[in-house]
Amino acid sequence: MIKFTIIFSDKMFAKKQKVEVQFKQINTTAVCLSETKADYADSMALLQQEGLRPMTYKEALALIDRSSELKQQLKGKWFYLEGEGLEKEGCHTFDNEGNLRKEDHEKGNMEKTVDVFPGEGRLVMIVQTDSTTSLEERRFVLYASADPQDIAPVVVGVKLDTKYLRKN
Repeated sequence: MIKFTIIFSDKMFAKKQKVEVQFKQINTTAVCLSETKADYADSMALLQQEGLRPMTYKEALALIDRSSELKQQLKGKWFYLEGEGLEKEGCHTFDNEGNLRKEDHEKGNMEKTVDVFPGEGRLVMIVQTDSTTSLEERRFVLYASADPQDIAPVVVGVKLDTKYLRKN
C-alpha cells in the first residue's frame, strides 16, 4: 500500500483541500489503483507524483482480462486512460494483447466484448458489473467523450517502468 498526501483544488468550493491518497497494487499485475475520486487533471497529477502512468486501452483490456482480482476491483467503475480520440465504433472483441477486432461478438463471450463510442475527448473505460454485463452482453465500455472535469470514481495506473504491452 502506497500512502501520500496531496492538495486537491476543490472546484466546487474554490478552495484547496488536503487529502490522503492510498494506491493499492493488484497482485500479479503492475496495476495500482486508488479509491480516490478525481477529475482528469488530478488523476494525472496523482499518477505522476507516485511514479505511475495511465494505461492505454489495450493494456487495460489485456490486464483486466488476465486478472480476476483486478476485474473484481474495477467492476462498476470507470477511469481515465492514456490518450484521446477514437474512430472505432460499435461492439468489438479483443485478443490477448487488447487489440480490438470488429466482429459479431459471440453470445457467451461477454468477457471479451467491448462497446466502443467514438469521439475526440479523453479516453475512459467502464468495467461493467455482472448484472449489467449479462443484460448488455458486454463487460467493457470504451469511449472518447469524457470531459476532463468529470470526476472518476477511481484513479488507475501502472508503474512508469512497466514495458508490459507497451508496443502501441
